[in-house]
Amino acid sequence: MFGTLEAYLVEGTRRIGRHAFYGRAESVDKDILDAGFHPIGASHTHRPLRIGAVTIGHMRTIRARTRGALGIGGDITGYLVPGNLDESYGSPLSFHVFLRLAVSGGTRLSHRC
Repeated sequence: MFGTLEAYLVEGTRRIGRHAFYGRAESVDKDILDAGFHPIGASHTHRPLRIGAVTIGHMRTIRARTRGALGIGGDITGYLVPGNLDESYGSPLSFHVFLRLAVSGGTRLSHRC
């Protein structure tokens, strides 16, 4: 295992009315086993491999009130892996769709009988 590995992250959001467009790019060095499996008890350090990911997404606020807001969105992420991991990982791609509930600060929920 390596002591210190490099990692970089850049992300941002652009809001236009009820729409939020966002993106994220990251690059990390990982200590990933890249040469196959080892016999039990055998160990040695592996060279760090650079893994990258790029995400783009969109979220739309569908309802905004004084107590909070409700939105729906989704994003897609593409991963960049070194050539020696292509056989194991291929060209990974992931996505997700979500609902976002943002509650305004300072509100109190109370129950009256």
